[in-house]
Amino acid sequence: MMKEWKNLEEKSDVLGETFLWNLSITRCDNGYILTGQDFNTVIEDGVDELLSHESLLWRVMEYFDFSGSKHDKERIRITREKQ
Repeated sequence: MMKEWKNLEEKSDVLGETFLWNLSITRCDNGYILTGQDFNTVIEDGVDELLSHESLLWRVMEYFDFSGSKHDKERIRITREKQ
C-alpha cells in the first residue's frame, strides 16, 4: 500500500529526497490545466473527450521525459483500442 503524502515537503522530509520537478493537474469543466516549473498549458475537451485524456497523458509523459524513443528496449506507450 502506498503512503499518501500531504505535500511534497512532507515526503521530502521523511524520505530525504529533493524534488527537481512537480506538475499540478487541475480538471476544469472543459479540460485540464497543467502547471509546472516553467510550464503552463491547457488541454481543452473537444468533440472526442477521449482525445483530451490521451493528450493529458502525452503531456505528462513529455513533461517528465517518460516517452523514450522507438529504439529503447522498453518504453511506455499510450494506445487507443477500437472494438
